[in-house]
Amino acid sequence: MDNISEIIEEIVINYIKDKDQIIDENIILLNMGITSLDFIRIIVELEEKFSITFDNDDIVLYKLDTIYKIEEVVRELVTGEKYA
Repeated sequence: MDNISEIIEEIVINYIKDKDQIIDENIILLNMGITSLDFIRIIVELEEKFSITFDNDDIVLYKLDTIYKIEEVVRELVTGEKYA
């Protein structure tokens, strides 16, 4: 796991209600107790942390419903390269 991944995971973990929840980058955020308001807060924190701006069309929970999908978009915005 690299620095971008670690930062994203740390931010998401702050919003998980069940602190015993197993964190997996492919688990749906809603299944980890993340609410739609939490999701917006996560996006704002990521924008501030990485000095990026998400496209308004991407700020929907069904598009960024896992840590992995969030990481793909953040990495692309930070590096300009597609994440695979």
